[in-house]
Amino acid sequence: MRKKQQIGTATSSSNRAAANWSVEQANLGRSANFVTHQLNLGSVAYQAFSRNANHQHTALAAKQATPVDVAHQTAIG
Repeated sequence: MRKKQQIGTATSSSNRAAANWSVEQANLGRSANFVTHQLNLGSVAYQAFSRNANHQHTALAAKQATPVDVAHQTAIG
């Protein structure tokens, strides 16, 4: 009788460990997705900022159109 109870406890404890491990893996997966999502958002925001900055700079150079601005624009590409 005692031996059976020990086996039951070991199985139960093994099941708990497996369940905890599964929860931990799920949490890690969610964290990784969150980080990826944040990186993607950051990247999109940066691209929008970069496009806007280039557009502003080009518009400014075209409006002023002095030889210095044209040379500066050429150097920037």
